[in-house]
Amino acid sequence: MIGTTKMKMSKGDTTGQESSSGEFVERRRAALERYLNRTAQHPVLRMDPDFREFLEMDEALPKASNTSAFSGAGVMRLFSKVGEQVTRMTGKIEEKDEVG
Repeated sequence: MIGTTKMKMSKGDTTGQESSSGEFVERRRAALERYLNRTAQHPVLRMDPDFREFLEMDEALPKASNTSAFSGAGVMRLFSKVGEQVTRMTGKIEEKDEVG
């Protein structure tokens, strides 16, 4: 690969969280700008209509409609609902041992 950059994206020192958050955002913005500039120099991608449209779009990009992450409680609710559905689909199976 030509022109790759690695950047550590850890939270770092948590004592000044607001300033480190702003610093993180700025570092991330700069890294993304470098990435897009390098991508735009690629001979095939430079001519790709979707990539060009993305770079030249004047209006805001559409917002993602479903990006929420699961919390621990959310995952437990999901497992509970899946378990309920499996129980409904399978029903109870009664086993009887024959005594001989």
